[in-house]
Formats: sequence, structure tokens, C-alpha cells
Amino acid sequence: MFREGKPLPTWVIVLVTTLLVLATSIPIAYHGLVSVLWAFTITTAFYFLLSRQLAFAMSLVVLLCYGGVSIYSLEPYPAIRVLIALVVNFYLVSLLARKIQRAQFLLSELANKDAMTGALNRRLLDDYLNESLGSYERNAKRSVVAIFDIDFFKKINDERGHQAGDVAIVELVKLIKENSRKSDMVFRLGGDEMLLLIRDVSIVQAQEMLERIRARIESCDVIGTSSSVGAVCCSLANSYDNWINQADEALYRAKSLGRNRVVLMS
Repeated sequence: MFREGKPLPTWVIVLVTTLLVLATSIPIAYHGLVSVLWAFTITTAFYFLLSRQLAFAMSLVVLLCYGGVSIYSLEPYPAIRVLIALVVNFYLVSLLARKIQRAQFLLSELANKDAMTGALNRRLLDDYLNESLGSYERNAKRSVVAIFDIDFFKKINDERGHQAGDVAIVELVKLIKENSRKSDMVFRLGGDEMLLLIRDVSIVQAQEMLERIRARIESCDVIGTSSSVGAVCCSLANSYDNWINQADEALYRAKSLGRNRVVLMS
């Protein structure tokens, strides 16, 4: 669960676990309860080295092995104490692992998503744009970056209040997500500007999608105004910065041509 990087091969996990269990459980017959302490260290370590599911399975193996050796080697009363301690430790460690995994997920959500809209933030944008540029260079898979901007957004704040402006931004993200594909990604650049990364798409498909989203925004009573869209295909970009800058230029052109339109450069 906590381990980063490439997962360990299954055979390595099985081999190491077997050696650990044999090396630390068999001495119970000669050294008594002291040897049982290794079980707590091993089962806890699993949750830092393996996935939670695999750590659970490996811990169960340790529990059964240590419990079996303890029953065979110790007096009944000490053996029962060992079993109870192992079961309690097994339960508490697995419970703690679930809690920490949930906390990690929530922290990741907070770090990577805009709290108000649920759109991804700029923290991840550079990585995904670089990935899309690399995919185009290797496999000729085209991606399109589109920047959405609500027309006359300042007027919404001035006439209807900042809360109405926030509601309009949230609705904008909702409409973009509902009318794009699951593989596409929405990022909040700041204010009312949203970036849609459309991956592995033809120019015709991208144009149709962006026009559909623009039309949905225009007809949305919650937003109450139109939007302008500037979009650029990755084939015109030589870096992610250049890609975003060109999309900004396309957005400026859409506004200068009268707003409520899509300008797609390819």
C-alpha cells in the first residue's frame, strides 16, 4: 500500500515470506514466547512493502504459521495468549492500513483537484501535456488542448454577485465533463478559465465536441451567457508551454471575432 515504484515479483515475495516465517517461527520451540515478537514486526512490514490485499494474505499466512507452531510447541495457556495477541495485531494492523489508505486517497484528491469545481488543478497539467506530446511523437496520436472562458464573466459577478459567478464556474465544468469523453481531462487554469485535454482524437471529432459543449453552455440558464473556446492540436506545439500559449492565442482570436465561438488551430 505504501510502497512506491515497480512492484516486487510474486516469486520474490513468496520466497522472502517463506524464509522469514521459517526463520522466526521455528525458534519458538527452543526460545519460547520471545520468538513470537518477530510476527508483529513482519506483519506490520508487509503493509509498507506490498499492496494491501497481498499484505493481508501474507499476514494471514504468518498468523497461521505462528499460531500452529505455538500450539505445537508451547503450553496451552501461553499458546492461547500468543494466538489472541496475533489475532488482535492482525486485525489492528489491517484496520490501520485501511484508514491510512483512505487518508492517502483523500490527500491525493485535495492535492490534485480544485476544491470548488472538482476539476484537476495545474499541479498535474504539465505531466499530462508532456505525456500527450510524447504519444504524438511515438504513435502519431493527436491530442487537442481547448481553453474555455465564460463571456462577460465580470458582468455576472457585478450584476448577480460572486456567488452566482462561482455557481456559473461549477456549472461550466459540469457541462464540459458531461459532453466530453471519460478519457478527456478538465483542468482549472484559474478564475473562469478551464482547459480540456482531448486525447487521441481527430480534428473533426474535436471540433464537433467543442461546438457541442459551446452550444450547451450558451443554452444553460444557470450560466446565463455564452463562452469562447480556443483550441490547438498538439501537432503545432513543440512544448507544453507553447501548446498552452497557442491555445490562449486561439481563445483571444475567438473573443476578437465576436465571442461565443470555437477557434481550433490544427
